[in-house]
Amino acid sequence: MWLFFGITGLLTAALSGHPSPAPPDQLNTSSAESELWEPGERLPVRLTNGSSSCSGTVEVRLEASWEPACGALWDSRAAEAVCRALGCGGAEAASQLAPPTPELPPPPAAGNTSVAANATLAGAPALLCSGAEWRLCEVVEHACRSDGRRARVTCAENRALRLVDGGGACAGRVEMLEHGEWGSVCDDTWDLEDAHVVCRQLGCGWAVQALPGLHFTPGRGPIHRDQVNCSGAEAYLWDCPGLPGQHYCGHKEDAGAVCSESSVTVKIENKESRELML
Repeated sequence: MWLFFGITGLLTAALSGHPSPAPPDQLNTSSAESELWEPGERLPVRLTNGSSSCSGTVEVRLEASWEPACGALWDSRAAEAVCRALGCGGAEAASQLAPPTPELPPPPAAGNTSVAANATLAGAPALLCSGAEWRLCEVVEHACRSDGRRARVTCAENRALRLVDGGGACAGRVEMLEHGEWGSVCDDTWDLEDAHVVCRQLGCGWAVQALPGLHFTPGRGPIHRDQVNCSGAEAYLWDCPGLPGQHYCGHKEDAGAVCSESSVTVKIENKESRELML
C-alpha cells in the first residue's frame, strides 16, 4: 500500500511539472534561463558599491537575499554577460576584490572527519557562464571557498557624475562621465527636480539651486545632455528623459547645481543682485 502511494506521488509531481528535489550531496544551481527573463524584468544580478549602476561588486540573488559572487571563479565571459544584461555595453575590466583582512578557517570540530571536505563549499555563490550572453549563465550556490575575494567589473558604458568648480563636491557645474569622457549638461529646461537627482545621487542632500550657465566656469569637451526632464525620483541623472546636447548647446549654457550639503556663496542675478549664503 505504501509503495502504491509513493509511486502515485512521483507520477503526480512529474505530470505537474515540478521537479523532484535534488539529492542532498548535489550542488543546487539556478539557471538564468529558468527565470524567463525579458528586458525590463528584475535580473538576478546587480553591481553595487561602484561609481554607478554599471560598475562595482557583483552580487547575485539567491531566493530573497543578495550575496557577493565568488571572485575565484569570476572570468571575462561572466563579466561580458553581466554588462550586456544590465544594458551597460561590454565589459571594460573584470577583477577580483580582495578582502581587507584575511579570513581564518574555522577550527576543526572534535570527531568530525568531514570538515576538510566541507571547507571547499563554504557558501560563496558563483556566476558561471559558458559564453558572453546572459542565457548561457547560471548561478551556482556554494561553488567555491569563501576566502573573501569578490567578483568586480567595470562595464564599457560605465557612467559617473560630479559637480566641479563650485568650491566643493556638492556645488558646481554638472558633469557626467559617458563613453570614457567627462562632459557637461545643457541648462535648457534645467530645474530643481533635475538638480534634486544630482544632489541625491552624489549624497549631497537635496537641491537648493538649479543654476543656468555662466554661474560656474564653462566646461570643455562634449555636452552629453540637453532638455533634461527629471521627475525628481530617478536614482541616476542618466535615467531622466533628455536629448543629446552636443549639437544644440554651447558651454556658456552648462547647467549647475548647489546642494544642501554645500557651503558655498553663489551670486544670483534676477531683477536685483544678491548673495545667498548656504
